[in-house]
Amino acid sequence: MKSRAPTLRSRGGFSLVEMVISLGLSSLVIAVFYGTVANLQRNYREQRDTRMAEESLRTAEQILRTVLQSAGADPLLTGQAGLNPDPFNTGSFDNIRIRSDFNPPDGSFNDMLEDVRVRVVADSLMVQWTGSGGLQALVFPVRSIQFEYFDDTGTLITNAANVGLAKSVRLTISAPESPVSNVLRSRQTWVFLQNRR
Repeated sequence: MKSRAPTLRSRGGFSLVEMVISLGLSSLVIAVFYGTVANLQRNYREQRDTRMAEESLRTAEQILRTVLQSAGADPLLTGQAGLNPDPFNTGSFDNIRIRSDFNPPDGSFNDMLEDVRVRVVADSLMVQWTGSGGLQALVFPVRSIQFEYFDDTGTLITNAANVGLAKSVRLTISAPESPVSNVLRSRQTWVFLQNRR
């Protein structure tokens, strides 16, 4: 009998070239996946910040509308009700104090919502709910509020001494689109002062 020489069989596995190609393709798939995830996260943050700015604008508008609509309520004719367009002496109509007697009408202005001051400090809408209370941060972010007062003919009142003649207020509220953005979203609304004679 003849002896046979052992034959070499090829082993299963990857060659070096196949390994480099598979690593390259894997890296490409991971990079695409990472880019997609990063894009989704950025879009989520932008949508969250936009939603937060819109909610802040709506909340601030609702609070200011409610407070302004009660301005001047004085059923017992005490003469103490009124609207001060610049209680913090900023030289601008960007803050307000509203005195009203309605909660309940008792001749006193010490009840909740009867002596309200509002201003913006450090992107927060600050509200003082009673004459003896302190300012509290209520809505964030709010960059600015601006009040424009109009008489019964629709003429803009520019002098603080004549604001007592106002029948309506145009309120503009702005909020940053994101905490690090200088891009502002604004909301403008009209409020008619129901208790003004």
